[in-house]
Amino acid sequence: MQFDGQLRIEEVNEKLGIHLTESGDYETIAGFILYALHHIPKEGEQFRTDNVRITVTRMEGPKIEKVLITRL
Repeated sequence: MQFDGQLRIEEVNEKLGIHLTESGDYETIAGFILYALHHIPKEGEQFRTDNVRITVTRMEGPKIEKVLITRL
């Protein structure tokens, strides 16, 4: 399922029925990705976490615009 990078983590969890870790260090799925990767990703970059695969599908400069999240 594709999401806007600025969507809040709890909304992503609710829509997909998953439990991505929430933290005071980030509020959005883009923040979660930056926290997990420790760098600004490139379009097409993907990683696995919490039984999902997250793919960055659209960047606008350093901003994560769109992500694809697939349950594994």
